[in-house]
Amino acid sequence: MEVFMKYNYNVRSYVQKIKIKTTIALSSIALVLGVGGLSLAMSSLAGAIPAVSCSFAKLGNAWTLQADCSSSAQIDVPAGVTLDGGGYTISPSFAKTDNSNNAALGVLSDNVTIKNLTINGVNGIKLHGINVFEATGVVLNNVTLENNVRNGLVVNGSKVTVNNITTMNNGQGGIDVDKGSVSTPAVLTVIGTSTQTETAGFDIYIDNATSTYNSVIDTNSQYFVTYNVIRTGDAVYTLKSQAKAMCKDGGWETGLYARQDFKNQGACVSNVASNGKSQR
Repeated sequence: MEVFMKYNYNVRSYVQKIKIKTTIALSSIALVLGVGGLSLAMSSLAGAIPAVSCSFAKLGNAWTLQADCSSSAQIDVPAGVTLDGGGYTISPSFAKTDNSNNAALGVLSDNVTIKNLTINGVNGIKLHGINVFEATGVVLNNVTLENNVRNGLVVNGSKVTVNNITTMNNGQGGIDVDKGSVSTPAVLTVIGTSTQTETAGFDIYIDNATSTYNSVIDTNSQYFVTYNVIRTGDAVYTLKSQAKAMCKDGGWETGLYARQDFKNQGACVSNVASNGKSQR
């Protein structure tokens, strides 16, 4: 699991409002000059990077994203800030350098809200979508995390609530709940309606689920829970609509259900339908 070292990281040049002065387009390459310096944006086979650096209109603790944009380093959201994506998309176009620069957005402080935002990591290298480290009172509302090479969301020794979360096509999975090397528990509360279509990883993976440290609160009983999937004591949360489909074509006796000892496909479907808070 990812370990995130906490220290101050100056990203002012990326989160302050940038006035673009000059744009030079050369084939599929765009050089953008602005107050924050020189940034490079280019289209690739993986996906086109917006030739606009990320900028926010700021009013007190309210930040509002101004347009679809590309980021060239992790953007850390300070304590007490509400970041409103306005329906726009942040596309990270950089590679992980260390654990202070391993996600499109970093939340290292308490009482942060992120809403109405999409993070598309198709052009990032070894990145998570959002990494929350040792923070409490963090809320994600109507956030989409897609195409990140690692996890869409990491809850590392933090308390996070997600409302109407969407994750899709993330390399390691949708949400990872992990205490890591820190002493604080990792708690994820899921409310609203989740939409998760992960093909390479799990919808939600929780390390040490049987301990008092890490937990998932599935408020609306949307998920089927399977224990001891990768290692003893872990748990995988799968949206029930997907879990029912996974019972078909022999799935009731393989994969996530290998330890459930179902007699047939119908027993698997019935168990998924009834599975709820009691299995958290």
